[in-house]
Amino acid sequence: MARPRAKLDRCGEADLVARRLNTEPPGARRERLLAVQLGLKGELGLDAIAQAVGRSRATIQTWFDTYRKGGVDALLYDARSDNPGRPSELSGQALAELQKDLERGRWRSVPQMQRWLAQTHGVKLALSSLYDRLGKACARLRVPRKSHVKKRPRRRS
Repeated sequence: MARPRAKLDRCGEADLVARRLNTEPPGARRERLLAVQLGLKGELGLDAIAQAVGRSRATIQTWFDTYRKGGVDALLYDARSDNPGRPSELSGQALAELQKDLERGRWRSVPQMQRWLAQTHGVKLALSSLYDRLGKACARLRVPRKSHVKKRPRRRS
């Protein structure tokens, strides 16, 4: 015999789920609200709700457990927003000097910039991160890309 199904709306927030579902833009949060609303209606089982939302049965069950414990706020909580990420290797002074020198066009190549950072500020960054920094600063390399020796100058593909 199967265990009895626990009441889904312990917090009494069924009206809030319906209101939030109407205002929530498409995305993961809306999917969660839709699954809980379908569960609150009680017409569909877990398998049917999972198929309607496009998630697995276990995921729907996890969302229901989260909703039972904490309501809508717990259901929509995203832990990734609390993670600021890894702090930058560049300090305030090094970043300011780097930005100022990028605007002036001090370096001809990214390895030159890498050596300058290591010698002046003791910061060792990978070339890929410095190329990213160039892109964010809207800077351009002053040296053109190499071209093949046998390339025909007039021919365009």
